[in-house]
Amino acid sequence: MQFKLLKLMYDYSQQNKLVDKEYIDKLVEMFVKEYNLDDYVKKIEFTSELIKSEDDVCFANYNPLEMNIFIDTESLDIMLKHSSKYDCLFDGYEITMFKNSTITQAILHELEHAYQNKVSDGVDDGTIETKLIKTCYAYEYYLKKGTLEQEIEDNKDNPLRLSELLEILSTQALKNACYLEFYNLDPMERLAQIHSYQTLIKSLEIYKTRIPALYEFQLSSLVEETLNGHLEAWERGGICPTEVYLNVIGRGKAWKELDFYDPDRQKLIDNAVEKHSVTRRLILGLPVTRNEFDDKVDWLVTTNRYSIE
Repeated sequence: MQFKLLKLMYDYSQQNKLVDKEYIDKLVEMFVKEYNLDDYVKKIEFTSELIKSEDDVCFANYNPLEMNIFIDTESLDIMLKHSSKYDCLFDGYEITMFKNSTITQAILHELEHAYQNKVSDGVDDGTIETKLIKTCYAYEYYLKKGTLEQEIEDNKDNPLRLSELLEILSTQALKNACYLEFYNLDPMERLAQIHSYQTLIKSLEIYKTRIPALYEFQLSSLVEETLNGHLEAWERGGICPTEVYLNVIGRGKAWKELDFYDPDRQKLIDNAVEKHSVTRRLILGLPVTRNEFDDKVDWLVTTNRYSIE
């Protein structure tokens, strides 16, 4: 898939063409095929009704119940305007390739949500990522099956199970209420953003000697996304983005079930450091030390992305 994606971006950029409907169709098709998502991406719908303003723009959105991807073409100009300050870093077709890679990443982000939807329906493989997905998608899982109300009715005399089901309902209400405020801490949004950049980087890496400025820029964007939410979590008195988010939505129990958990804050951090690499912890929004965080920041500020005021 990496080579096909690179070729798609390169061919369009060489012709000075921006992403269009045909491009989007090809991108979605190759991702769906790669991850067997035919049952989770039913249709691409073009609209003009997603959120957009000078400060906030939503270019694409995935609906896990209808399993459609909505794309707002009117948001494209706003999104490119936001990123245009970086155009000066690139020369020739690399300028267009930067624009196309920016749009591509936004679409890949929504496709990652489709993949999460599939994981939520699948077998628990015991990984932390799968546990987080199943925890955060529990409401959608039952809603897709159309069984949540029936499950609640059937378990009226089972206090433990009833409590679990009512917690799922409560969690969804809390998720909706705090969506914007805690967006940067939401493991589903962080994972979709990070994995979409990883896919983009793997494609650009094939051609990085020809597009060094673009590769450096997008690599720094990936690293920046792994750091996203950690400072905010600390400022809120939490340990890490995932811990704060799960507690906010009432799923602190899931946090306590992770393999490194300890009621002692410092022991918890030490366990996480021992069990999981810094890269994995940054991706999953798990505990990192201040030195680990600062090392990444020190590298980031040396990249071309940070040469623009």
